[in-house]
Amino acid sequence: MRATENEWHSKKSLFRQALHFPHCVGAIDEKHILLQCPVGSGSKFYNYKGSFSIVLLAVVDTNYNFLYADVCCQGRIFDGGVFKNASISELIHKNKLNLPRHECLPGGTKPLP
Repeated sequence: MRATENEWHSKKSLFRQALHFPHCVGAIDEKHILLQCPVGSGSKFYNYKGSFSIVLLAVVDTNYNFLYADVCCQGRIFDGGVFKNASISELIHKNKLNLPRHECLPGGTKPLP
């Protein structure tokens, strides 16, 4: 079940109040999860840290509750590629997350997503 626009507004209000981040609905990060080299995978899972991993991408709210999680890429993929390959990227680009409408940042005049 996806969050409604009102639920995203609630998350946005908490980020503004607690962390002074206006216009933010979640914090995103990724983590390499170490694993043994899958048979026949070659270097697909070999990461820049010199180990084999798969990448977990997650979005959390101000209370560290998961809003989204995806194990989306082999460890060799870098940050931009991880986000591009995650399902949330497509959902954002196709406007399917019910994110709040575009608004101006404090002191700004141009509405931003």
